[in-house]
Amino acid sequence: PKVPLGPKHIFRTDECQRLLDAAQTYLGGRWLGTVATMLFVGGARPSEVAHTRLFYGRHPTARIEGGKLRGRANRTVDLSPTAVAWLKAAGSPATLAAINSKARGNLMRAAGLTYSTDVLRHTCISMRQQLAQNDGAVAREFGTSEGIIYRHYHRLVALAEARKWAALRPKKSAGTAAAADEDQP
Repeated sequence: PKVPLGPKHIFRTDECQRLLDAAQTYLGGRWLGTVATMLFVGGARPSEVAHTRLFYGRHPTARIEGGKLRGRANRTVDLSPTAVAWLKAAGSPATLAAINSKARGNLMRAAGLTYSTDVLRHTCISMRQQLAQNDGAVAREFGTSEGIIYRHYHRLVALAEARKWAALRPKKSAGTAAAADEDQP
């Protein structure tokens, strides 16, 4: 089925933060790596997450495969500092747990949000498009066409909002903060 033209529903930065905070605590953080990947890494679709491989090191990347397009949209993308920080908070997984619609809905409710289809992908694409200002590069990163990027995501968010999104980082755990306080004279 054809996707309707026009702007997509996306999360604002404060809603992204609420979702990530909930993912850190919900079910012991089980879905944090998955949510961080869907929100910050190549707009991975829920159907692609279980087939995504993450590589850390000097040049962190993700290989996104499988899912809805099975081979047509396979892509390798660089991990941004934001993605690396959240994936590190999730334990630096090499692979990710698939998240079904029921678990997604429960996590969204825990964050006080309403899920709509591909909202994390649409958020990621919108923010990256505003930061990169290059429809072609963003299209390659997300496994889609320049026309789709322009028609659906062009200027959905302000540059200031996109910069706030790119600056999202995990909060230090209470144990880390307590340990740091103990070191103070």
